[in-house]
Amino acid sequence: MNDVCGSLLGASMMVGLTCCKTGEADNPEKKELATQTVGRLYKWFEKEFGTVKCRDITARFRKEINEDINTRDLAEPEKVAEVFKKCDDLAGRTSAGTVEMLWDILEAEKE
Repeated sequence: MNDVCGSLLGASMMVGLTCCKTGEADNPEKKELATQTVGRLYKWFEKEFGTVKCRDITARFRKEINEDINTRDLAEPEKVAEVFKKCDDLAGRTSAGTVEMLWDILEAEKE
């Protein structure tokens, strides 16, 4: 929980796999495309969620839960479940953002 968000790491791996398909890992142009796209993804994620650090994101989620009248009085296990719900939403939004970036790459390759 002290490192980069797992959703962002997973999305970065998908970018690498999409940009450098089997047999293309040594292609400098494909490596550069992957590097640039992952950089865009990190910038997008940081703008969207305020940070790339899991610890900071989950702390913000916990704060939101503790301040929300509907969730502040929940027992600790229920609060943890609420944090995970917020993480699930973040993962979905990260997936959608990544798909948009990958779609642009795949469309450009068709041209």
